[in-house]
Amino acid sequence: MKAGFAWAALAATTLLLPLSTAAPRAEVAELHMATQYGIGTLAMVLVEKKQLLEKYLAQAGFQTTKVTWRQFPAGNPMNEGLLSGRLDIVSGGTTVFITLWGKTTGTSSAVRGIGAVSALPLYLLTRDPNVKKIEDLGPNDKIAVTTLKVSVHAILLQMAAEKIWGPGNGGRLDPLTIQIPHGDAAAAMISGAGEINNHFSAPPFQELEMRAPGVRRISSQDEILGAPASYMVAYATEHFRNENPKTYQAFADALREAHEMIKKDPVECAKIYLDHSKDKISLDDTVALIKSPGSTFEMTPQNVLTFAKFMAQRGIIKSAPNSWQDMFFPEVQSLPGS
Repeated sequence: MKAGFAWAALAATTLLLPLSTAAPRAEVAELHMATQYGIGTLAMVLVEKKQLLEKYLAQAGFQTTKVTWRQFPAGNPMNEGLLSGRLDIVSGGTTVFITLWGKTTGTSSAVRGIGAVSALPLYLLTRDPNVKKIEDLGPNDKIAVTTLKVSVHAILLQMAAEKIWGPGNGGRLDPLTIQIPHGDAAAAMISGAGEINNHFSAPPFQELEMRAPGVRRISSQDEILGAPASYMVAYATEHFRNENPKTYQAFADALREAHEMIKKDPVECAKIYLDHSKDKISLDDTVALIKSPGSTFEMTPQNVLTFAKFMAQRGIIKSAPNSWQDMFFPEVQSLPGS
């Protein structure tokens, strides 16, 4: 009887064993990622192409999670995808992120930042021989920006207008702006065809444009803002982070490793970026962009609060946050951001 009982117990234990050693079930079957174009997305390109996200998901036991990526020419469609649930984590312009944060804070759709993706030098370019400075822009000048009124470039133009013409004149240049992707705007500036004769650009597009005869810089982000600022930010809904904490952490770890890769081996990272983007720029020039003193690839937000305060003053968001940390998840709040 004792032997029979022992065999029965062993059989029961054997049957239960696969259940106790099975891999944890993935939090999401498919993870939907999105980003934009340009060297500002470099860290996100590395996360995708080096499968860093899959690496950290596997470490969490989520080997079966499928990761899909999309690219968008502007931030608003990504914001819409995030709110609708069609996208889970996105990387977009800092001020487009702030707009969504301001719209959703305190609601069930609240959005917060995971961390900065990049900070880059941004140039306002012209091919109009009569335009030497921003004050020379007239009613026949057209300025290309990726997103009207809320893109980083559009906000910088509003900041410049207030500096030049005084408080209350932030919208003075808005009628001159045209919404068009950087790539299309760069093509127009280089060809000289069409109505677009000014472009608030970004690397590597601005470097390509300045090679064309007659295209030159008349201002920059640093001149307007007085300091570097985060260009792109990764963000997600609070609901997604709360429901999928290990998946969220896997992305944060992947983004952090991508930033470290850029610091350690900018040449290899440039090769990966060029193979992905097909940008018509040399490897040496791409490495120079990555290593430029004005380029920063790290999670620490820069001057995000400055943007938010100005946007609140302009009425683009209802109220300014008390600190930059209010707009970001706890994992990065101890960083020396601004």
